[in-house]
Amino acid sequence: MTKDKITEYDATASNNTDVGGVNLAENSALPSDMNNAIREVLSHQKEAFGSGTPLYVDQTNNRVGVNKTPTVALDVSGDITFTGDLASSTSGTSNFRAGVNAGDAIASGGNYNVVVGDEAGTAITTGDSNVAIGYQAGYTNATSGNNIFIGAEAGYSRTGSGNTIVGQYAGRDGTTGTDNTLIGRNSGYNISSGSKNTIVGMYNGNQNGLDIRTSNNRIVLSDGDGQVRNYVTNLGFTNISNDMNASSRFNSGASSSHVVHRTGGDIVQFIENSHNANPYGVYIHFSGASPDNNGEYFLLCQDSTTARLIIRSDGDVQNHDNSYSAISDAKLKEQITDASSQWEDIKALTVRKYKMKTDVETGDSDAHWRLGVIAQEVETAGMGGLVSDSPDLDENNNDLGTTTKTVKYSILYMKAVKALQEAMARIETLEASNTALEARITALEGK
Repeated sequence: MTKDKITEYDATASNNTDVGGVNLAENSALPSDMNNAIREVLSHQKEAFGSGTPLYVDQTNNRVGVNKTPTVALDVSGDITFTGDLASSTSGTSNFRAGVNAGDAIASGGNYNVVVGDEAGTAITTGDSNVAIGYQAGYTNATSGNNIFIGAEAGYSRTGSGNTIVGQYAGRDGTTGTDNTLIGRNSGYNISSGSKNTIVGMYNGNQNGLDIRTSNNRIVLSDGDGQVRNYVTNLGFTNISNDMNASSRFNSGASSSHVVHRTGGDIVQFIENSHNANPYGVYIHFSGASPDNNGEYFLLCQDSTTARLIIRSDGDVQNHDNSYSAISDAKLKEQITDASSQWEDIKALTVRKYKMKTDVETGDSDAHWRLGVIAQEVETAGMGGLVSDSPDLDENNNDLGTTTKTVKYSILYMKAVKALQEAMARIETLEASNTALEARITALEGK
């Protein structure tokens, strides 16, 4: 059979008795056949490896092309399928590199690194377990390990270890900081020696009045313009704002509390409970102390001038104008009639002097004496409508199976006002009667 291609040659030399139809059989080939055979072999080589062939070997420039004329060392046009391992040669162990100068400095002791992209990880020598993907990703790191740099120039100047940096220019100018997580284009671009920070978004580490370039353990959530929307300090305190730079509490440097800030003319925070059966609101709990005094407070409402409302830690309520109101517009009411007599109810009340047990537990004192009524005695006096029973709950809102009675003092005060009106009417009647009686006595004495 005529062998017209290199692929038709036999691996056993003695079986190759024909080249392009030229007889090479033992003891039968003519001298001219040798010349023709060599010419055929050269033709076959050119056909197999020359320009325009599936495999083009360019020996002049030391290039190989597959399905194309090569312009680089290995130039492939079309898909590539690997059935075995794809490995690259380095001095270290289990490293993979792909790209111009990518990981080209890896030395003995630099192990388990993956570098892909021109000049990615080009300075790595003995660093271990780094991943650098993208143009000049992890460009400067030499000996640190356990970093992940993904994106063009991601972590470009960073030399610390344990960083996870994803995004173009993310963490670019950072230096010695370690264990940072920076996600997003330009994310943490300026973080230098700061460590263990987490940034999501385009905040660069020094924007909107917030500078964490050398700070540790911060968390920042920002938008696509780098505006900080949520900032968590190293102590776990949260700052939420549409403009951090405009928050006086944030800028004070004393952010020892959770801060919710707004610059616009609307409500700052909306809290909603949509449960259809047992909704609850805000629960303020002093879990470590019982400051039953006027030194601390549960709620402070203050404007730019002064405090307007304070709910003290002992339950006292103070307000600037000494005004306590209830909705009372006639348009909201119906079946309006005169109240019945409250004389007997008020007479039936027993006003007591007493101390609260929780006060005495801190040490008995005359300062603990209070004036008021006892809920059970109010019920006994026939005014059960003024008494309410509330379930006792623990700090996790679990029902303890007991109840505590409360008295509606505001209604009791109105009953007292009505009884006072009745007393005033009786007094005025008595005064009129006395005036008439005095006139009669005077008249009689003048006779």
